[in-house]
Amino acid sequence: MKVFIAAIDGLEYNLVEKWDIGRFKQAKYGRHDVKVAVREGDPLYTPLIWASFLLGQPAYKYGFDMNYIQSRKAEYGYNPILRLLFKARLRLLGSRRLGVREFLSRIGLFNSEAVRRTTHKIEVMPSELVEKTFIHEARRRGYRVWYRNIPSLPGDKYAEYRAFLYKYFDADVSERLRMLNKLYNESEADLVDALKAVDDGYDLIVYYTPLLDEAHHMLYRPGKPKLMVRLRRYYRLVEEQVGRIAETLGGDWVLLIVSDHGYDPSIHEHSDYGFWSFSRGLDYEPRTILDFRRIIEDLLYG
Repeated sequence: MKVFIAAIDGLEYNLVEKWDIGRFKQAKYGRHDVKVAVREGDPLYTPLIWASFLLGQPAYKYGFDMNYIQSRKAEYGYNPILRLLFKARLRLLGSRRLGVREFLSRIGLFNSEAVRRTTHKIEVMPSELVEKTFIHEARRRGYRVWYRNIPSLPGDKYAEYRAFLYKYFDADVSERLRMLNKLYNESEADLVDALKAVDDGYDLIVYYTPLLDEAHHMLYRPGKPKLMVRLRRYYRLVEEQVGRIAETLGGDWVLLIVSDHGYDPSIHEHSDYGFWSFSRGLDYEPRTILDFRRIIEDLLYG
């Protein structure tokens, strides 16, 4: 079989059910645990979870955790002396937020813009770990693989958006919508190329979009109906994309829709579960984010 993965960042299981979005609810669907992807005490952070999805193992077992990312930020944001002090703080206190970086940024001792410009380098797995992913294993086996902009892999153009997403949480609504529409247009261009890869004879395709995750942060306010209507619009746009994918794929393809987490509007944080959906029945269903690699490889290699 050939496998097309629609990696939809943040796709929320409860909203799919509430709005009864049929395109997402394929032959088999459900939700899976994502807590296993990160070290205890680390946030449910997008690159860490997708890295574990790609590896089929917790990425932190190989050293790719929040401490690693924070250390990389220090390399690009601090001068050499402060860099050493920050690394000492990580060893003593871990990666929990203390608000120190925000203060140092305000007084000019931390270069947040330099970090933003290099987030695509900071949040990528080390090359030896990238080689352990199912994407590179498929290539080693001679399969044709297409992917673009997957968090934790090289070349993620959306990394910079994540770095300063917080600036849009409470911005003017028109500004939030402008950013979301820009994200939609960029991910739409990626999808056009992904669908072309179907026609070009690829075996494994991974299409990624951050649109819904960022829409949640900006619009998911259950007590504000106008914002929820706007959020539903972005779900419709992604649903339409999924419909086009399904209509393009032939009978020798399996479509997996999967998210790295959902969204809990009560705390405005990522939820500890994700959504999954397969276009065909399975011998066994995924219970955690770590189970997908085995299922994908069983489908791909037969």
